[in-house]
Amino acid sequence: MFKLKSYYLVTLITIIGIIYYQIDKSLFYYGKNDLNIYNLLPLKIQPEFRYPFEAGFALDDESGLRIAAKEIAYPVDDKMVSINKVLKYGFDAKHLIAVVNDIKKTKYYVEFSQDPKDSSVVNASMNINDNLNNLHLYKWINIMIVTTLFGN
Repeated sequence: MFKLKSYYLVTLITIIGIIYYQIDKSLFYYGKNDLNIYNLLPLKIQPEFRYPFEAGFALDDESGLRIAAKEIAYPVDDKMVSINKVLKYGFDAKHLIAVVNDIKKTKYYVEFSQDPKDSSVVNASMNINDNLNNLHLYKWINIMIVTTLFGN
């Protein structure tokens, strides 16, 4: 009888562990995971959930440097555009594109890719148009869902 109860207990703990792992892995894309064992985005980019008083959602490179977050600026058409909010991001095996807006709510696309000459360098370019190739092939993560739920 004791062996049967311990078998059920071990089975239950295993099932709960697998469910927890799968949920935590899904929360990684929103920066809300507990386990820091995932590297699911290209270029070793890490999402980080931050509350509004901490400037909101951010994308960090592998060294922890913010590459897409509030007040990060990129040149567009001979002017510097400062990000106000990260709305969503999409990725494939080699690229990541963040859809952001500025203080005037103008939508921009920031594309991150690896430098062909130096694999340790991440190139970034920002533009207004959504004429980037094959956007429909990217897996998209809508940050507005998690910010609505958690108050960003």
